[in-house]
Amino acid sequence: MALKIPFAKQGFSTILKKKLSGANVSLEYDNMESPLVKVGVEISELIGLDLYNKICDGTVAKTLAVDAIPAHDDVPEVPAVVANDETELNALLTDHLQSAMLNFGLYAHTIFLIAKIGNDGITIKKGTEETTIFKYQKDELDNKLINDAWFWMNQLIKALNENDAKIADWKDSDRKKEIAAVPVTFADFKKWVGVNSEYFMLNANWIIQEVWTECVLSRKKEATKTETIARAVCYETMARCCQRLSFYCLPENIRLEINNEMDSKNKKDLPEQYIREKVATQFQLKADSYWRALDIELQNQAQTDTVSKASTQAYKPQGVKDSDAYAY
Repeated sequence: MALKIPFAKQGFSTILKKKLSGANVSLEYDNMESPLVKVGVEISELIGLDLYNKICDGTVAKTLAVDAIPAHDDVPEVPAVVANDETELNALLTDHLQSAMLNFGLYAHTIFLIAKIGNDGITIKKGTEETTIFKYQKDELDNKLINDAWFWMNQLIKALNENDAKIADWKDSDRKKEIAAVPVTFADFKKWVGVNSEYFMLNANWIIQEVWTECVLSRKKEATKTETIARAVCYETMARCCQRLSFYCLPENIRLEINNEMDSKNKKDLPEQYIREKVATQFQLKADSYWRALDIELQNQAQTDTVSKASTQAYKPQGVKDSDAYAY
């Protein structure tokens, strides 16, 4: 099945201006097609290609008539998360997907707005009235675009969850089942590491499952979540995310810390992976402390079970027969 893009070439700059206030209306679809396709592939891998394509088409709700689908350039702004009917729901989901893709796409395209690639090589754009921005300004712009993209992805996933009775492609999807399979929840990450994002949970789900299998089930085959386990899994997951996820898939506090470390005078020449490892270590140390606490809990429980088992065993005297030999 071919990947679809929820934009038409005709009128693209208008919808871009509407959804990304501050974007230049001269930026046409042909300028943005490559990053939008890349973003579309990544999002389709997160939520499923069938569901993604139906959101692009405006046909995700089961009872929506084809002739009721709004044109992409005329998608209305619908602020509510829970839609009243299928037409409104489709418009809502398409709007959220478009907004997220535009922010992610412009983030990926930013370097091409600063640099000019031509036959003479790569140059920096400068003029009599305009000049390129400083690095700290680009970092702020990147952070703004990523945060806005996360916001709209969160809105998209919330809308899918809260309207899943109308969206079989999401309700019965393997991705949603995988998230529900791990006892450590969105609420746990919000409580213990301050990550308040459905999009992050979807992005990091494979790492969460890895941590649960390697660090929890290896200790206790039928483990039920406790506070110690939840905190350990959250911190361990954050440490591994620092090392493995793409920069724009990391929560804002981690992105800012990586940028701050890389901008410091004595570390600006160090590779990003070194900085990531340092940030990851902060979470790993916390995780290790809770894994040790869990090991102590399991050891104490094993000792208690052993003592309890021994104390409940009834004494059975050994039988003596007349034929038994005795030594005097």
